Amino acid sequence: MKFFRFLGNNIQKILKGSTDSDLFQKSSSIKKAIFLGILAMVSFAIYGLVKDREIVRVNFGDFEYDIMQEIYAKAPSASQSQKIAVILIDQEYLDKHDLSDGQGGIKFNFTPRSVLANVLDDFNKTLSGSGSKPKTLVLDYSLEYPSDINSTVTKDDLGLIDRLNLYASSYPIYLPRTINKPFLQDFKLNPNIKFTQANISSDKDGVTRGYTPYLCDGNKTLRHLVLELANREAKFTCPRELSFDESFRYRILYKDLKIIDQGGNKTYTSNYENIKFYHAARLSQIDAEEFDDAIVLIGSDYPGSGDIHKTPIGVISGVIALANALNTALNLKDGISTIPAWIGMICYLLFFGLCAYFVPRLAKAYHIDEKFDLLRLFSLLIFFALAIVLFFNDHYVTWVVVLIVFKLIDIVISVLKAKELIKNLSKTFLVIVIVMGIIIAIMIVGLLLFMDI
Repeated sequence: MKFFRFLGNNIQKILKGSTDSDLFQKSSSIKKAIFLGILAMVSFAIYGLVKDREIVRVNFGDFEYDIMQEIYAKAPSASQSQKIAVILIDQEYLDKHDLSDGQGGIKFNFTPRSVLANVLDDFNKTLSGSGSKPKTLVLDYSLEYPSDINSTVTKDDLGLIDRLNLYASSYPIYLPRTINKPFLQDFKLNPNIKFTQANISSDKDGVTRGYTPYLCDGNKTLRHLVLELANREAKFTCPRELSFDESFRYRILYKDLKIIDQGGNKTYTSNYENIKFYHAARLSQIDAEEFDDAIVLIGSDYPGSGDIHKTPIGVISGVIALANALNTALNLKDGISTIPAWIGMICYLLFFGLCAYFVPRLAKAYHIDEKFDLLRLFSLLIFFALAIVLFFNDHYVTWVVVLIVFKLIDIVISVLKAKELIKNLSKTFLVIVIVMGIIIAIMIVGLLLFMDI
């Protein structure tokens, strides 16, 4: 796992500190525990002030989140949640219908509307006469513009509109949109056809960790599909960028996918047991009951689809990411919770202080000489374990601050050692150092002023 790779690569850096400094030798256990507890509390508070800055988010916040997400993804979920069925238009379908370009893509610049109409027909043939019907169907394809390059509505476009109107009489159909008005809205549509935005957002490092809750269209906001289907309400003012803590309300909790080979064709199983995957090329072989009262997503799953995303669990297609986002929103009405800053400060004060008090005693009892090394490792593991337990219970708390505390301790020890060194210097040499420092400072200031001019 990523955490253990990180720990293995950095174990020497983490454990290289020592309590040999006079700061620790001359202090009682209680004073040492209080000092380290307060240092941890202050570190947490400072981290809270700077965690929205991009460099901090990338190197600390997103880094630790991805580690926790990786562990979470490996645990199967046996919850009795809403059924989600994902129908994949994949390479198998392209090959079967002679649509493949032979290089992992489709022969056309986009998925032809006739293909979508045919998949809808196949899906409804499976349902025909069974008495089963989905709760909702989501067609995860952009339908903003007509098929023709000159914006002329074609026969394929009209055929898809007819299918949508026909099948929407049996169940609601959701179609993605952006701030642009889809050309379909110029036609008379069944009231059961609804438009919502379905953007999943990539961070600046290219990793998709969440979805965009709202798109801003002037003074209007377009709610995300998963908020609509989960009946989640959220206040949002445009335009505004979400803070780091606010982004957790719209994070996606992914589960691992296992790829299974079925006679040369792949299929998936998810660690979310309520998410099932089906292949558009094999819809006639599926029992209609599989789709009964399910939220059905139809989307592409082939390398050249243009809808491929890098996520904390690997590279997956957009419709699979959307299924994970929907499942997260359905189960977590308020998203992942973050603890208030004051609770975090108290937790770091108490936990780090207790570790600093009891771990050296354990080390002494078991005759372990490198007390502070043990304290560092024990503190990191206990905070990490606590963070993981909370993460599995839908709460986020940072554990990476422990590393910041260690770094501050190293700095404090270095400063104290430097202070001792300065005391041993002769006064003459000290004066020379101070004068040289002033001269260098003046030269730097002069250079900066010159550069500004």
